[in-house]
Amino acid sequence: MRSIAISNYKGGVGKTTTAVNLAAIFAARGLRTLLVDLDPQVSATDFFGLYDRAASERRTSVELLYGGAPVEEVAYAAGESLDVVASTIDLVDQNEMLLREQRLKFALDDASGSSESPRPKPSSPCLP
Repeated sequence: MRSIAISNYKGGVGKTTTAVNLAAIFAARGLRTLLVDLDPQVSATDFFGLYDRAASERRTSVELLYGGAPVEEVAYAAGESLDVVASTIDLVDQNEMLLREQRLKFALDDASGSSESPRPKPSSPCLP
């Protein structure tokens, strides 16, 4: 299992485009892929048309990271081998706390499950 994080402090450098395209390529090759959108700009979430639904159902990365929800409860099927955990504008404040407390790594490890899990580690577009 592999985990890929796409991160850069500068905006507009292709983080979301890279994450979405990598996830699509992996899924097209039959690899079980989980895309976790952690960017409060919600571009990856919006790309898959999940923003309104995820916000109304409160199934977002906030519930995954802070609510203790298992990934199976918050992920949306976006294809045969691709699941997406949607982002939310609520992450604006939450990202600062995640970075400060270094909880991001632990939350992503928990989200991807054990090494025996058939699900690969998450690929995540991160905040600029």
